[in-house]
Amino acid sequence: MIRPRLLPLLSLVILAGCLAPGMGSLSMNPTIAGGEKVRVDFDGKGQVILPENSDIQMLSPVLRIDSKLKQARYGFGFVVKTNQAPKKIIVEDVSDETPVTWAVDTQPELKDRHWIWDTRFFEPTEKNLQWVYQLDGSVRIFRFTITTADGRTLVMYGATNYIAMVKTYYRMLLGIDKPPPKTT
Repeated sequence: MIRPRLLPLLSLVILAGCLAPGMGSLSMNPTIAGGEKVRVDFDGKGQVILPENSDIQMLSPVLRIDSKLKQARYGFGFVVKTNQAPKKIIVEDVSDETPVTWAVDTQPELKDRHWIWDTRFFEPTEKNLQWVYQLDGSVRIFRFTITTADGRTLVMYGATNYIAMVKTYYRMLLGIDKPPPKTT
């Protein structure tokens, strides 16, 4: 018979075994801007599984920090599985209630079948970086609206999982230790 005091410990051991790396994947269905729910899949290590279809293979969206400038910018990209560049690409951060447009490329160019876009540098006090000030981990979701060479419109979602420790490191690189005052 198991002692009552050991039940919580046993539950933790069983749960840890279920979430061990290589033991499968997890999914979440967060609500994004506009009230829509999207599915985000994670592998056994907690990394986002990036979507792909017969046209596009998504690359992981990244936040790049310049510690000298104390500024950040996003980098986006995907691989086109054909050799034909899309006609138009729009990338929006849809993680919060209001979407933020980060890229509008009306003349996309491919380099080795890759489309790459770096946003402008921005200050850590801008509203679109408020998630870095949250102490817990967060997932940022980006909507890619891609008009293909043959005129079809594809909507795909790329996501990045930012664990709390990474966000702490980002705050250190940006030279911030508390959120800016709220403005109305």
